[in-house]
Amino acid sequence: MTWPALLVLAALATVFLVRLAGHVTTFRVSGESMRPTLLDGDFLLVRTTAAVAAGEIAVLRDPRAPDRELVKRVISRDEDGLYVLGDNPAASTDSRQLGSLPADKIVGSVLLRYWPPGRLRWFGNQ
Repeated sequence: MTWPALLVLAALATVFLVRLAGHVTTFRVSGESMRPTLLDGDFLLVRTTAAVAAGEIAVLRDPRAPDRELVKRVISRDEDGLYVLGDNPAASTDSRQLGSLPADKIVGSVLLRYWPPGRLRWFGNQ
């Protein structure tokens, strides 16, 4: 895909998501915990919602540092909260160390990786 086509696609996707999904935010991946699905430096469009399901990738507030956010895959959701894991267990701090995360730590679910252009990918409704 060419640069102009990617920019048009990203702009249309953003408008579509804002209208359809309500509120969205962006997130920059930092670290290797979600490799190979997400790489350090990837930029994501995140639908802000508390409704995340097993299998989805979620952005969550870190229970150890409220001003820090984590990106993890939701494995299960129950009365205790969310059990989340990184796709790269050797490089991930997740529910194996932190336990289940309370639902109030959810920022939202990952919809789209929009940067870098060669890695454009839709994650919504996984």
